[in-house]
Amino acid sequence: RIFAKNYNTVDVNYFNYEMVHVPLPTNVYTMMAGYWVGWKWLGLIVGGLFHGCFWGYVYNRSRKSEAYKVLYVSILNVLVFYFFHDYAYADEDSGYEKSFLALREQIYQYPERQWTLEEMAQQVKLGTRSLQKFYKKYFGISCMNEVILSRINRAKLLLARSTKSISEISQQCGYNNWEHFSRQFKSREGVTPTQYRKEHRGSGRLD
Repeated sequence: RIFAKNYNTVDVNYFNYEMVHVPLPTNVYTMMAGYWVGWKWLGLIVGGLFHGCFWGYVYNRSRKSEAYKVLYVSILNVLVFYFFHDYAYADEDSGYEKSFLALREQIYQYPERQWTLEEMAQQVKLGTRSLQKFYKKYFGISCMNEVILSRINRAKLLLARSTKSISEISQQCGYNNWEHFSRQFKSREGVTPTQYRKEHRGSGRLD
C-alpha cells in the first residue's frame, strides 16, 4: 500500500542536476516480481537494480548523470520496500489462510526438515514478522512451536509402534542430537522417550 498511488512519474532533484522522470509503478512491479517468484530479497534487489539500469538507458542514453539518478531512485525504493513491506501488509490477511494451512500440513508431513522462519515465510510469501503474527492468529501457536509439536508427535508414534532406537527416532524427527531430543521430549511429555516407549509399547496410543 505504500506504493499504491496512481503516480505516473516521480520528480527527483539530486545534487542540483536537472529533473528526471522515473516511471515509479514499473519500478515497484519489477521489484515485487523478483520478490514473489521465490528469490526473496535477492530478487527484490536485482529487480530494483535492473529497473534502474534499464530505464536509465532508455530515457537517458547519452546522459550518464541522469541515468545515475534513476538508479539511485530504484535503490531507494528497494530499501523502502525492504524495511516497510511487513508493515504495509500487516492487516491484509485475506487470501493468506490457505497458504498457512498448506504450510502447517507440510510441517506435520515433514517434521524431519530443518524448518526456519525464512523458509516458512518464503512459502507464504510474507516477511518473517507477518508470518509469526498470522500463524499465531490462525492456529494459536507459534510456527516454531508447531515444528516442535510435529516432531514430538512423530516421535511418540515411532516409540509406540516401532523397534527403532532412540537415536534413529531422533534423526527421523529432525534432531541432530538424540540428547537434545530426549530433553525436549521430557520437557513436553513429562517422561523420557524410553519411559514413554515402555508405557505405550504396542498400544498404538498417542497420549
